[in-house]
Amino acid sequence: MSSQESGLKHATSHGSLDELNVSEFWDEVNAITESCQGIAVEDAGIVCPADDEEEQERWLEETGLSILISDSEEGLGDAKALLSTLSRAQTDTVRRRINTYHQTMRKKNKQHVRDVRDIFDTPENDGSDCFGTEVQPISEDHKNEQETQPGEMRDVGVSLDVSLTEESFCSDVPFSEDAANRKHRDDNQRRQRLAGRRGMLGCTRLGLLSAQDMKKVHRLILIELTAFFDSLGIEFVSGKPGRARQRDSRIFGVPLSTLLEHDQKISQKVKIPLFLQDLITHLEVTSLDTEGIFRISGSTSRVKSLRQEAETKFYDSGLEWDGIQAHDAASLLKLFLRELPHPLLTAEYLHAFTSLEYIKCQRHKLQALNLLIILLPEANRDVLKALLELLAKVVEHEDQTRMGLRNVAVVMAPNIFMPTSSVILPRKTCDAHTVPGYVGLMHLLLKHQDILWTVPWFILHQLRKLNDMTNKRPHLKERGMRMFLKLAGLDKEKKGDKKIEGLPYLIRVHAPKFNKVSTMIQLDECLLVGDVITRCLQDSDLNQKRLYCLHEVGGNIGDRCLHKEMNMKAIYEENPNAEWIIKPGH
Repeated sequence: MSSQESGLKHATSHGSLDELNVSEFWDEVNAITESCQGIAVEDAGIVCPADDEEEQERWLEETGLSILISDSEEGLGDAKALLSTLSRAQTDTVRRRINTYHQTMRKKNKQHVRDVRDIFDTPENDGSDCFGTEVQPISEDHKNEQETQPGEMRDVGVSLDVSLTEESFCSDVPFSEDAANRKHRDDNQRRQRLAGRRGMLGCTRLGLLSAQDMKKVHRLILIELTAFFDSLGIEFVSGKPGRARQRDSRIFGVPLSTLLEHDQKISQKVKIPLFLQDLITHLEVTSLDTEGIFRISGSTSRVKSLRQEAETKFYDSGLEWDGIQAHDAASLLKLFLRELPHPLLTAEYLHAFTSLEYIKCQRHKLQALNLLIILLPEANRDVLKALLELLAKVVEHEDQTRMGLRNVAVVMAPNIFMPTSSVILPRKTCDAHTVPGYVGLMHLLLKHQDILWTVPWFILHQLRKLNDMTNKRPHLKERGMRMFLKLAGLDKEKKGDKKIEGLPYLIRVHAPKFNKVSTMIQLDECLLVGDVITRCLQDSDLNQKRLYCLHEVGGNIGDRCLHKEMNMKAIYEENPNAEWIIKPGH
């Protein structure tokens, strides 16, 4: 037995791992190691750290703020609009990133173009931001709550009640502000307002916003995640993918993006690779009554043969799924994940995911997971979701599979959080202190996958504000940053004072697939999105109504598909200038 395994078993005897059978974790690590035999380091797609200059430049590029370190004026208005929507913690993070970049340039005797003081005129610690927060010193209790002492075992038992989960995400205050222990103005009034609107506005799930809006969301999320890590005292470091040699393969070891590009020529609406889609479907049919599924390995020789058969036959004559045993199929799925040339959680964000083990507060850990999932490329996010949905079904059939939530978390964590390079290079191997962290993260992903795939309220609020500011930008293009931010603040105050009861609460709904004439609908307190669809499609059959959704288009949003249980009046108040169009659902 290795020293790592013995140390971990010793920790288990003290109850810190909630009596998890962690030997199964090491069995998976050994299986990954065996599957990597014969793979050279240069073929493994090592996750490499970026140097300081590259890290800062890429961060500013991804957030849409690279114009702030260039001498070009093109795109400066967009950057200013983005800055005007940020909270204090987010603004502080951008300031620090630009300062760090300039310091790095000075060390390399390179000149920077803009001074940070030319970009940010507002004092660092004065007043409040657009979220109504003001700076408060972080208390020692709050610091102690976040810090994990070296060598301290982290508890993987996660117990989040539903109300805490909803409150964690249905908030119009950024996670970073909360983590920094900032005092929120009118807290009671804010909570009452949120409680009244939470059920009416509902959650915006990933995939329901337009690609244009998601690009802006990505920028806001990256800024927020970095600010969140700063508030928690954790360094946000992104990696970069190493160059892995291209293998002579059609399925295994092929990047997800390449697989999807190929598969979308076969079926345009494919979101996960066709082979993986068929494999998951087969497991849903055969594995939910199989004891020890994903824990008990399939036959090594049969799995190897299936791999070769998939490579040669899947895209030609097809694979005979009926004869494939459940344990072999589960092992084939894990092999597919292990042989991805880059981690499913991406080289860029794998380090950030694994850094979450140092966050002691489970609510903050869940919030950080939410932000990171949104940052994943769509292909990686869709594959991860499909995998988690399959594993959730395994857990639901625990009576037959003997695989509860924690059992599944233990055996699947290495396959998600440990890329091939982590078992090839000794410096990357995990120890007795990181194992419970990985298992705990897998536990959270499995237990809370529904809410993790939603856009936080405050991000949607910032997106609406950003769209508003972008629409107004032509009138402000020649103004300096101080006047821009001042106008944005005054404009916010004026909008906050508007009387929403002056709105007509009358909308025109377009259903071009059904009616040439739009339908006028008077809104009331109880009208839901589903009711609007029913009224507009009253002459259509029930199945057609289920296939269509109401979209909020324009105004302060690009295009958002609305859930049928959302309150129509509340949404209208958020965006009275939108158009309302019934389209085929997602």
